[in-house]
Amino acid sequence: MLRHCDYLAAAGYNCLLFDFRDHGISDHSQHRGTSLGIREHRDIIDAVRFIKQTQAPKSEKVVVMGSSTGAVSALMAAIETPSIDAVIAENPFSHRRKQVREALSTAFNAGKWGGETVKGNTSGITTIFTMIKVPEWYIFLAAWLLDYKAVLSGGFSRRNMFDVIDKVDAISPRPLFLLHGSHDTMVKISHSEQLYEHAKEPKQFWCVEKGRHSMLYSVDPPLYRSKILGFLEQIKT
Repeated sequence: MLRHCDYLAAAGYNCLLFDFRDHGISDHSQHRGTSLGIREHRDIIDAVRFIKQTQAPKSEKVVVMGSSTGAVSALMAAIETPSIDAVIAENPFSHRRKQVREALSTAFNAGKWGGETVKGNTSGITTIFTMIKVPEWYIFLAAWLLDYKAVLSGGFSRRNMFDVIDKVDAISPRPLFLLHGSHDTMVKISHSEQLYEHAKEPKQFWCVEKGRHSMLYSVDPPLYRSKILGFLEQIKT
């Protein structure tokens, strides 16, 4: 996300970046890894609270921007708190278990992770993956267990946890900007298309031709910058 700071700061926007728990240089003591937005969205809510408490005179509106799990976390945070004034979500997934099933299916049955060939020696993990034809029921069960573990580790229960697709309409009337690459093989573009369909106005959707997962900026940096700044300019007015 560092590459976004230059043009945002140059345009007069304050930027706050942080590492989610169990990511980057944040605490890793519990070794839980990602929870696909369940724990992470709480960190965004805390970051927004920090901004409101310490930078309120300078930050009249707070826009949350994220990619992949960060995008899902941003959407979940906006659903839960009105303190977020707009969301920019790049290649989010609409359902946790659906996303895990798709990723596992690709990994096990094609020797790829997220559609990309597993790098390293081809006689190693890639060959093993392609030799093992994992039945769909196993992938379905694995996805369910992984999701269940993520929910529990986040301090939730299945009863009070939701998928973004179920409540994305709650972000309205705050503006929502969804971006997704047509060549994203980690999170299929259909996820953003479904989110856009369920969201209420005001909303925007930009399909980046030939864009891959979390690499939309690299396709055409000037166009990407103009799209983001144009969206922010509309919020200001």
